[in-house]
Amino acid sequence: MHSIATITQSSCVSFTVPHGQIFTKSCSKTAIIPNMAGCDSIITINLTINNLFITCRLAILVAFFYENF
Repeated sequence: MHSIATITQSSCVSFTVPHGQIFTKSCSKTAIIPNMAGCDSIITINLTINNLFITCRLAILVAFFYENF
């Protein structure tokens, strides 16, 4: 049986999707890859790439403090 999923992700520079493709620009894509049962998995990927160094640096710092304090 096939499965369907949606990934909404943001990243500072690039993002590697489950089937191995690397994206460096914001986009919305649909990928079809085999699941563990050998059937098709349909994955919709909504990706936002924040190329602004300051924005990304701040996001990393906030995440660090959130996880460690």
